[in-house]
Amino acid sequence: MLNHMNVNKKIILTTALMGSAALLSLAGCAKPETLSGSKVTSEQGQRFLSVLKDTDWVVEDLQGQAIATDQIQVERVWDGNHCKASVINVGDTSLRLKNIVLFEVAEHGFSPDTPIYGEGFQMLYQNGGTLGQREAIGNNSDSKHYKIPDFRGLPTAYGVLNLNLTESDNLLLGFTSCHRFIGRISFDAQQILVSIDAEGLVLEPGESWDLEEFVIMDGERQGDLFNQLADEINRHHPPRTVSPVATGWCSWYCYRMDVTDEIIRDNLDTFKQKVPELKFIQLDDGYQPFFGD
Repeated sequence: MLNHMNVNKKIILTTALMGSAALLSLAGCAKPETLSGSKVTSEQGQRFLSVLKDTDWVVEDLQGQAIATDQIQVERVWDGNHCKASVINVGDTSLRLKNIVLFEVAEHGFSPDTPIYGEGFQMLYQNGGTLGQREAIGNNSDSKHYKIPDFRGLPTAYGVLNLNLTESDNLLLGFTSCHRFIGRISFDAQQILVSIDAEGLVLEPGESWDLEEFVIMDGERQGDLFNQLADEINRHHPPRTVSPVATGWCSWYCYRMDVTDEIIRDNLDTFKQKVPELKFIQLDDGYQPFFGD
């Protein structure tokens, strides 16, 4: 995606694709009518699938307190290894929801030394290590750099978590859609929690929300499972294609948090002289005076 070229000793330009076919359409996509051929076949995978189906759900308010079941209900409908869920306000008062825990597994039964790989909330960070000891991949963590707290203080992956159970057995937990909410998989040596961040939105009496589709699948190769998950995601979010592809320059890849107004203006002057066809400039993280602006 990135082409690097030296303009002079002072300025390095990075050409990046912006707003191109890599983006997924997050709205207006038709519901899939049939599910893919992904499945769970291994003994450990089938055991854990049964555990998931038997676990309780819980919905928490903004204070992290469980909302009573006479006020809120979650419906989980399984179709093989896929689960579609919805939440409904069955009470008579408005509810502000923060966390919807679809599956709360207190004892997952896997070795704490099981290697894992899980995506971060953003592309600059991933989860590595084991179930018992997470290791950071990348320097800009969700919790420390972007101040996105791990759910219940547990190591948290977003969208997908792969467990490397043996050399020939991988178990993948993932979300195949992101129409409205982000899906999370939190874990440690004992627990696995699959949850939705409801962002404190209000659910009115009688109102219901469709939640993101969850899938569990296993196979010999992690890469094959990720390819299957990509196919699943494309069912919900067909890639947007744009022609011609928009290209531009992003400050992050050269300067990260050290970007300044002077640096931006120097680069703009250079673009005008040497790359006049460049149309898009992205001022990324680090340009703001205070973090979070």
